[in-house]
Amino acid sequence: MPDLNGTVFDQCTFNSVSIGDNHDIEIEYRKFFNPDRIIAILSDRGFELTSQQGEILENPDPIPMDEDMKITLRFICLFARSTVVPENIVRTRGVQSGHFFNTILPKLQRAQLGLPAEGPKNRLRLMVSLSQIDRLVENSFEQFIANASSSR
Repeated sequence: MPDLNGTVFDQCTFNSVSIGDNHDIEIEYRKFFNPDRIIAILSDRGFELTSQQGEILENPDPIPMDEDMKITLRFICLFARSTVVPENIVRTRGVQSGHFFNTILPKLQRAQLGLPAEGPKNRLRLMVSLSQIDRLVENSFEQFIANASSSR
């Protein structure tokens, strides 16, 4: 991969940015739409962005993602290749299942993001598209739920 450190984007506008994280064999991509997050992500990777006045944009202090948001994103990644996911897959894929099922899933259900699927087996279904989820993602799980609830 070429070294892109110091690459300057002069007076450019970015509506979104996608980044990949290599977990095991699969590469998972996350898309960000928040302008401050986009600047932070590009700055962290060695890019410089300038404003229309020619000033170099500073990397806003990134707020670390809280643990509940990280667990939620791992759960959401399970839907990258399917519309319904069995509960046992959620329990075995590194999602902290006890905390997820007791605390996070009820909040996702109240925000109408994830619900049990119809049928006799214990399966879960996302109630919104992954692209809608990407637009709601924040560093804070509570802000994510608030965004989801207000978008309904």
